[in-house]
Parts: sequence; structure tokens; C-alpha cells
Amino acid sequence: MTISNAQIPITSAADLANQDEYNYGTVEGSQIESFFNHTKINHYQQMRAYMMIYNPDSKVRRVENGFQRAMDEKYAFIWDSPTVRHATANNCQLMEIGTPFDLKGYGIATQKNSIYSEKLSMAVLALNDNGILYRLEGK
Repeated sequence: MTISNAQIPITSAADLANQDEYNYGTVEGSQIESFFNHTKINHYQQMRAYMMIYNPDSKVRRVENGFQRAMDEKYAFIWDSPTVRHATANNCQLMEIGTPFDLKGYGIATQKNSIYSEKLSMAVLALNDNGILYRLEGK
């Protein structure tokens, strides 16, 4: 989650779900929205109801709009952790709150039957196994 760099009483998604001071949302039609649509975790279901039913204007059409709203309003933008970390590292008006959830792996697309597919897959797995992807995410 990303929010404007300010004194805030929110440290997790559960905190966000149980407050009414900050609006929050994600990108409409995104994988994150799909996560909220299919989760069985109570506070995420509560957040889904807020975003989809009670306040559909909380969703944005583009990632850039979410970060901008976080800077301009009392708005928490929910997006994938590597993108949020990059945005907060490059903009001191933003801060990441809470811990990542619904983590996904990395993938590289190649042409079908490409001679590089297996080599690339093995390289990504090696980067992960050696902790390099984790260190890169922190940069």
C-alpha cells in the first residue's frame, strides 16, 4: 500500500479496513482487484465491499493516477510491492505501509518454443534461490 508521507494511524491492511479517514483503492480491472474479488480473508473482503460497492470511485484507471491520488488526497493506493517500493524510493511524498500480501513470482515471456525459455527460467530461479531478486527489490 502507498500513502502520502504523513502521520497516520494505519500500519496494515486490517487497519485500513477498519477506519474511515482514508479512502483507498487499486487499479480497476487489475490482478490486485481480482485478488480482492476472490479472497476469503475477512478484512480483505471488507475492503472489497468498500471499493466495489460502497465507494466505486475509489478505484483508478492507471497506476500513475493511484500514486497521484495518494499524494493529493487522504488516499491509500494498493498496488504490487516492487512498483510501490520503486515509487516510494523516488518520491519522498509517498511511503509504503504494511507488509506485502498476495506475493507473486517473476516471469519472462518468450516466443513459443524459444531456445531461450529454459535458460531464462533457470536464471530467474537461480536469482531467486541466491536472494538476488530480494536484494534487487529493495533498491
